[in-house]
This record gives sequence, C-alpha cells and structure tokens, in this order.
Amino acid sequence: MATIKDVAALAGISYTTVSHVLNKTRPVSEPVRLKVEAAIAQLDYVPSAVARSLKAKTTSTIGLLIPNGMNPYFAELARGIEDYCERNGFCVILCNSDDNPEKQRGYLRVLLEKRVDGLIVSSVGGRRGYCRWPCRGTYAAGDR
Repeated sequence: MATIKDVAALAGISYTTVSHVLNKTRPVSEPVRLKVEAAIAQLDYVPSAVARSLKAKTTSTIGLLIPNGMNPYFAELARGIEDYCERNGFCVILCNSDDNPEKQRGYLRVLLEKRVDGLIVSSVGGRRGYCRWPCRGTYAAGDR
C-alpha cells in the first residue's frame, strides 16, 4: 500500500507539499497539484485515516453496541443511526453482543481501543451487562 512519501517521491516533491495538496492547508501551484494528483492516481494512494485521526484527535467514528441484530427493533435502530451518522460525516462500527454480557464487555473494550468519538449502547441488561469504562467522547445508553 502506497504512503504519502511514495506519492511525494513519484511526484518529485516533499511529502509536506503532498499533505498540503490533500488537506488544502496551503496554496500549491497548479502544475504541482496536477503532479501530486497524477502520482496519487498512479499509486492508487488512499490517505491514512489513522494518521489523520492522530493529528485531528478525532476518528469520526461512532460505536454502536446492540444485544441482538436479528431483532427487527435493533435492526431498524441500527439502520437509522447509521443513516444519520453517514449524513453527518461519521462512520459506525456495529457490534452485536448476542445477549452475552461477556461479549458486550469485549466489544466495549475493542471500541475504546479504536478510539471511537461516541458510543451508543443498548445493554444486554442487568447489572452484569454494564461495566465501567472511560469514554472520552459522547455516550448514550438505551434499554429495550
């Protein structure tokens, strides 16, 4: 997979200039911009969302944890949340706990590791279904 440095090398410019072209953070001459765009196309370069999230301190990702994806209520809920998030520039990571508190705790851990910006949880239920965790973003909990 090509990196920003590969694009820069092929275009014969610095990777900082490639970054400016990609992010539109500084004016770049038309010939240079065209060279960068050609190199991007030739290499099938895809900017790293991980690198962007580190710099921006946001992942534009919402974690959605539901207890049963086969339940029509949760399927419709997930679809509505995904549609809303997509219209507003967010991606959704959907996790289905299968009504299993241990699986729910595991998914909560994964979503924290992914540094989601927000978390929507419909808990398996009962006190054992919940666990305490630090959430740096927005958190919403729901029940059946």
